[in-house]
Amino acid sequence: MIVIFDLDHTLMNSKKFKGKLPKIFGLSEKSFGNSRKKYFAKQPTLYSPLKHIKLRYESGEIGRKQLAVMERKLKLLANDTNSYIFSDVGKLLKYLRKKRNYLILLSHGEKKWQKLKMENLLIKRYFDKVIITDKRKTEVIESLKRKKDDILIINDNSRENEEMLKFLGRGQAILIRGIHSNDIKHNHKTYSLKQVTKIIMNKF
Repeated sequence: MIVIFDLDHTLMNSKKFKGKLPKIFGLSEKSFGNSRKKYFAKQPTLYSPLKHIKLRYESGEIGRKQLAVMERKLKLLANDTNSYIFSDVGKLLKYLRKKRNYLILLSHGEKKWQKLKMENLLIKRYFDKVIITDKRKTEVIESLKRKKDDILIINDNSRENEEMLKFLGRGQAILIRGIHSNDIKHNHKTYSLKQVTKIIMNKF
């Protein structure tokens, strides 16, 4: 079986991770949110805090020294991604590898920032393939159409799940409860990663 995992809000507590950003930016949560909207209104799903601070610097909101300090702090945060991976992830991935499944980590976002977050990610060793895309996920899974294996998608984004299943013409998806789990109307149940681990270890 081919198992496709998302990273943010699926295997990773991205809410907690992103909660560190306002302090790094020296802003309140409200001011940070307003600043993010100001600079990324046209591409909210391709947000990058590295780009964000550069845009603030170019607009004169922060000085060169502040820029350097914030860049250093952001890189330290990105290097600490392992601290934000959900506790059951290792157990789940080990189980799936033991069962000889083909595991894909498929993450959507601004490429430079996503790569930085994954650079020291320990769970990468469990995956046969790691894909980072700033386009629709359907644009990077074309090769899976030619394979005959069953497909399981584990992701928090209801729209992405529907698009990928329709594109592939087969498979099933487990929807993780998160900020994107109701991006479209659906009748699917949502689960925590802990619940998903139990389901998979009982059924697969």
